[in-house]
Amino acid sequence: MDADELQKFVPETASTDDSAAEKKGGTLPAGLIVGILILVLIIAAAILVTVYMYHHPTSAASIFFIEKVELVPVPKNCQVGGPAAVYKGPEPSPDVQKA
Repeated sequence: MDADELQKFVPETASTDDSAAEKKGGTLPAGLIVGILILVLIIAAAILVTVYMYHHPTSAASIFFIEKVELVPVPKNCQVGGPAAVYKGPEPSPDVQKA
């Protein structure tokens, strides 16, 4: 087979470009750029809020994140001041005899 015979098997629309992006001019989709910008803004806002709360611990934002949220009710015998928390003193050793 010579080159003329092989040429008929090569499609006419074949391109030597490496990627589809180069064919389109190398541009990224607008949605991708907007999504990345929104993500960067959210991360920057989170960092700024964290720095603000660190330097102003008594602000409303800090108190909101610090306050305890009780998701599961604590049983009465585990609470401070409950029946299990009463201190009765040390128990005497079995080796010690009362005088």
